[in-house]
Amino acid sequence: MIKKMLIANRGEIAVRIIQACRAMNIKTVAAYSDCDKDTLAVFLADETVCIGDSEPSESYLNIDHIISAALSKKCDAIHPGYGFLSENAEFAKRAKENNILFIGPSPAVLLKTADKSLMKKAASNLGIPTIPPANNHFPLMLKSNYGGGGKGITIVNNKTELNNCLEAAKIELNGAFKGDGFLYEKIVDIYKHIDIQFISDKAGNISIFPPRDCSVQRRYQKLIEETPAASIPADLLDKMSQDTTKIASAVGYDNVGTAEFIVDERMNYYFLEVNSRLQVEHTITEEATGVDLIEQQIKLAMGRKNSLPRFIKAKKHAIECRVSANAPGELNIINLPSGKDIRVDTVAYQNYVIKPFYDPLIAKIITSDKSRTKAIAKAKLALDSTIIMGTSTNIDELYRIINSSEYRSGHYSIFEESEK
Repeated sequence: MIKKMLIANRGEIAVRIIQACRAMNIKTVAAYSDCDKDTLAVFLADETVCIGDSEPSESYLNIDHIISAALSKKCDAIHPGYGFLSENAEFAKRAKENNILFIGPSPAVLLKTADKSLMKKAASNLGIPTIPPANNHFPLMLKSNYGGGGKGITIVNNKTELNNCLEAAKIELNGAFKGDGFLYEKIVDIYKHIDIQFISDKAGNISIFPPRDCSVQRRYQKLIEETPAASIPADLLDKMSQDTTKIASAVGYDNVGTAEFIVDERMNYYFLEVNSRLQVEHTITEEATGVDLIEQQIKLAMGRKNSLPRFIKAKKHAIECRVSANAPGELNIINLPSGKDIRVDTVAYQNYVIKPFYDPLIAKIITSDKSRTKAIAKAKLALDSTIIMGTSTNIDELYRIINSSEYRSGHYSIFEESEK
């Protein structure tokens, strides 16, 4: 049994992990950087520990600091949240060497899934479609082999641009991901970006959740997600779910994860990667199915058997809108929505300061209902009642997208709405 857990992350996900741990009678220790001592997670955790200064490389990305903090607080486990070190095999290995349970897949699995080239090859060997290589044909998609969160991705139009784009991608990654290898892929006309959430125990018992549509994006960053996915034929979604089972089994996956796919307008689909961690949009899967994914992560890491059905059905339709600040600053006034089937995961409170060092996410507004139409209506009402003053946000953009006829139809295409 876990008695005390270090949360090696920040923001709303740290708060969410604290809530899950409380329900499981696990004490929590919030790890924070020196500029994050006023965050909600620090106020809510049972104990706190500073792990370094504001720069991520000296705090949330510093394995030595985090392991030392966990040992000093006598923690049995570490939850990495998402981002930062959540998919880092070395971090998981170091935790294991110090008899600390890492809440996530094993180091061996993390090594495999972190390498996009390796995962593409594994998928191809299983007969799963992947994006073809560019073979020196321009334009092409340049993608970091170890990138994530939309970082290290750019379109290259010709050879002259290639070196500049490579250098720019390396700078953008800023040491957050190991290696400097890149994939050179053919550009696909993307219609949809589909995530398949799954869980698997150490014996290989896999459960597949309803597909998520994550196609509303800006510069490869997700803005709005929903589940179940709309406007994709059921047989195609079923194929992606079956392929998710194949790839998870092939790598011996042993916790919560997500397989990512893209679909073109001709309904061809391609496997992208496996995200071996919790995702920001795990909330809509939880609301649609009633399954607590963080609880599942913890139980699976402890060696518990997965007792969920092979294919889990959605009980409701759920939508998440990511409310972010457009610039750092203090939130002088903040009013977040509430009500039946409205969930808000947030780190913010009145006079909270959005820091310039980290992701500017303020809150995730999640609405759900029996139908997609009703879930959209609730999302509009929730956004309409959200008031944030002190720094500009993307609320107006989210409201415009949710209120658009294209979004309501379900036939919206990736990037289009968010780039207008």
